[in-house]
Amino acid sequence: MDIGTYRFLIIDDHAFARRSVSNELKQCGATLIDEAADGVEGLQKIKQQSEAGQPYDIVFLDWAMPNLDGKDVLLACRADHALDQMAIIMLSAESEDENILSLLEAGATAYITKPFKPEMLAHKLEDVLSWKATS
Repeated sequence: MDIGTYRFLIIDDHAFARRSVSNELKQCGATLIDEAADGVEGLQKIKQQSEAGQPYDIVFLDWAMPNLDGKDVLLACRADHALDQMAIIMLSAESEDENILSLLEAGATAYITKPFKPEMLAHKLEDVLSWKATS
């Protein structure tokens, strides 16, 4: 499947971070990119798109956000079996192994430490696309 057909959502409370991820996705060929400024808005968009029969394929999710943090969004998504095929890539400045492991155990598909290099995002995206192609 062509990356241009995948639906992406970027949830981050920092506009610069959303723009950075969006620009990198566009460089990789993505065209269907949506954004949310916090966990509440992001979770609403995830549910709306799923109910409309057009779920996001891959969500980039910041951990530390106001209103509803990324881990809570992750847990809410993983509790909904309609979203089992949605990949969730966590983004955070948090680099402690035990914290990263806790997110992966909670159902994150991948983890990227901020600030990230473009090649790191492209590499993780390639891994996640491979996972989606086989699931």
